[in-house]
Amino acid sequence: MATGVRIRNSSGTIQIDDQYFNYAIIATGQLTLSLPASGSPYVAASATVRFAAQSPMIAIQSPNGNAVVGAVTPAGAGLWDVTILGGAVAVTYFVLDQCPQQGSHGVGMRLRRASDQKITFDSGFYYPKVVFAGTATKNDMAAASYAVICAQGGGYMNAGAQPPNNYEYITAYRTTSTGVIVSNDQPLRAWGAGISMVAVNARFLMLDVSNVFT
Repeated sequence: MATGVRIRNSSGTIQIDDQYFNYAIIATGQLTLSLPASGSPYVAASATVRFAAQSPMIAIQSPNGNAVVGAVTPAGAGLWDVTILGGAVAVTYFVLDQCPQQGSHGVGMRLRRASDQKITFDSGFYYPKVVFAGTATKNDMAAASYAVICAQGGGYMNAGAQPPNNYEYITAYRTTSTGVIVSNDQPLRAWGAGISMVAVNARFLMLDVSNVFT
């Protein structure tokens, strides 16, 4: 880079320069997943929330049962809808996105990219730390507050005429104070024509979000 700022860590590695880009937590909230009117225990509960973002990723924290992000879809005018699936539990969600260009409030530091003057770092937002990436249960971490970035993990079908057979199951996640428990036994819906099955255990990222609420 010709001019600007470089920030190095204790090992001398450049962490921030004119090409810096990272996702910050720009919003968080809680949803309670609700079963459909049928009340079948073999159909996933769900909830949907809408928010403004540029190109978001969603992390979830679900200490009381299984949950997974089912879909993140554009709703127009810079809005997005996220649907979370799982058991009938309360879920905390975290919206990760590029720094909002209006910036945060209060005193701190902002860095702009020289090429387009966009804010690429704002100390008013929290930048979560990725502490693990994998496909299987990881529940032996140091005690902290963890969340998971994940995709709907496909699943499998049980064949037969009666529940729990002839239903589709998906991979979902339960967070604990020491990590993430992965389950392949979260019911999704009755099996019907056109359902395409993929391998279970989608890859996930575990985030330490302990400082988000401090």
